Amino acid sequence: MSRKIPTKFGRYKLLNAVCRSQYSVIVSAIDPMTREKVIAKVIDMEIIPRQEVEIETSIMDRINHRYVMKLIRAVDDSGYRAIIMRTANMGDLEMAVREKALNSLGMCARIMYRIVLGIRYLHNKKILHGDIKPANVLLFRVTKEDIKPAITDFGLSTLLNESSICKCNRGTCSFSAPELLNRKPHSYPSDIWSLGATFYYMMTGSTVYPHIPFESLRTIVYTKRPMYQGGLFENAPIALINLIDSMMSTDPNDRPSIHGCLESQFFDTMLDKEFLEKEKIEEMMSPNINGNDILTETKYHV
Repeated sequence: MSRKIPTKFGRYKLLNAVCRSQYSVIVSAIDPMTREKVIAKVIDMEIIPRQEVEIETSIMDRINHRYVMKLIRAVDDSGYRAIIMRTANMGDLEMAVREKALNSLGMCARIMYRIVLGIRYLHNKKILHGDIKPANVLLFRVTKEDIKPAITDFGLSTLLNESSICKCNRGTCSFSAPELLNRKPHSYPSDIWSLGATFYYMMTGSTVYPHIPFESLRTIVYTKRPMYQGGLFENAPIALINLIDSMMSTDPNDRPSIHGCLESQFFDTMLDKEFLEKEKIEEMMSPNINGNDILTETKYHV
């Protein structure tokens, strides 16, 4: 992003850049009137087609779930769009794992369960996230032991209204499913693979596959299986290994749906009944979810 970015978007004053990509920059910002601190994802619409930016904004605008990042507002200025969101007081999941802030299997299990609830919400809304990875899960610390995730970054997301198949081929290589890496049509199972790779990262602090050239990675995903050793895997139940291994099956049709992930024996083993009951009650009370959303499993075939 070589052009000068405005210092203000609407009433929000930009402060410091948090991270940058080729097409956008994440900036801390503040509302001078209320002193509310927020995060702005600033997108260069001279590089990214406006239609794609509108899709990302539209998807975020229709989202209303406690474990998915909600859009506060979107503001355009000088060919840029700023997507305004809440500030996560723990940063992202990648940072938390790197700094060893998630120090118990129980804490990780609660975060995993909540992320699955968020992805289930998206899939029930026919939204394929397309870029699930630790850096795209923000964390909010409520208490010392209670951490709530928020799935973010819908720049590669797709609405599957009429078809359950996506022919787009974008994503982050280290967390991308084999079918996406090999430019094949894909669907909700590609999110399941990426979620499994994210869970693996939570356990070990490393990616399943190294950062190697794209062409090599396209082949290795079919021949190299995850090694469930080290880190928190040393004390993990076999149910967690079985869950991640099934999520990262090379055949998309062999992966569990997001509903199947939620029903894994791992969560029943690791999470107490009080926690699960509270989550179910809060899920039922969510304003944009009804009983059909919760009980109806999204169908897909690849």
